[in-house]
Amino acid sequence: MRRDGAEKMREIAELASALVREYKGAYSGEHGDGICRGEWVAWQFGETVNNAFRDIKQLFDPENLFNPGKIVDTPKMDDERYFRFPKSYTTIPLIPVFDWSAWNVKRDPLTGEQSSPGTGGDATMA
Repeated sequence: MRRDGAEKMREIAELASALVREYKGAYSGEHGDGICRGEWVAWQFGETVNNAFRDIKQLFDPENLFNPGKIVDTPKMDDERYFRFPKSYTTIPLIPVFDWSAWNVKRDPLTGEQSSPGTGGDATMA
């Protein structure tokens, strides 16, 4: 996610959303929709029900204190304000006491191929 993960996740989410729509499914998860899937709720329930959600939220929480930005009026899933590592994220140079270069590798998750120790590009590992 620190590099181009947000773009990839958006692409995956849009493809998954299209499949869910095609097969008349529900784009949801085991812990609710919250911020991550909130932007996908409106098309699942339609404009009328989504507006009812908004009206009920406004009725019981007029100051938007309880779970703001969840289910109705949600941010986009790739809104940087919610990222642990926004694009502005930088690292500081560190000099480790121990030699961790064996862990500084690139590994292909599909093939398991791994680069040589020290070639992973992590500047925090000497």
